[in-house]
Amino acid sequence: MLFIDEISLLSLLRICLLIPSPETVIYFEPLAESREKMLRAFQALRLIPKTVRQNTDYIGLVRNGTKEGMFLRLIADGRGICKRIRKNHTANHPLIKAVGSFWDSRKVQLFFDKIIEGRHVSGEVTRECIRIGLTRWVICHRLNVSNSSCALMIQRKKWFPYIREYALQNDLVLMSYGSFFLQGCTKIFRILSRCFLRLHTAYHDNGPGLEDKYGSEREADINH
Repeated sequence: MLFIDEISLLSLLRICLLIPSPETVIYFEPLAESREKMLRAFQALRLIPKTVRQNTDYIGLVRNGTKEGMFLRLIADGRGICKRIRKNHTANHPLIKAVGSFWDSRKVQLFFDKIIEGRHVSGEVTRECIRIGLTRWVICHRLNVSNSSCALMIQRKKWFPYIREYALQNDLVLMSYGSFFLQGCTKIFRILSRCFLRLHTAYHDNGPGLEDKYGSEREADINH
């Protein structure tokens, strides 16, 4: 079973390449009319499973063993990841040291910290932490299956390695799709297009000659 953040061209193409193919796909984000048509087209071509549905549960339902809501805990987890990102990517960074000779290094550090924190506030990291928590809850309380038989797929962004590590800590397999996958598909399409053009050109170059040859043979048979 596969959980996915949203239905899009990239995510559908990524699902097509999964081996083995999942029996069920559950997506989180609302589906626009254009994307729904695209989804139906992929299903009509039998490129993705027939069972594709939207998740109807929400984070307010997620509780821990003591029946306490997990929403604030998941937000705290997101802030913890952002703190690690700030530590690993801004502290002792050569750029900050270089700029520090012109401006106060503490102000420069604070500037970059706000950029990373802005990513957190806008929801990139926290949103995925909440999605991971909700996915685990649905698997355990709605589906009654093991985590090993399920996976979550999200769009790959800059901080994906941190989110994947967080998912593994929570016993959930995290997969990704993104621009790198699109580049690979584009490269394959270009190779196939070149092969097709070469075959098409070869056919038209040799076709008339073959036609004249077989036409002459048929004419000779008729004369006999």
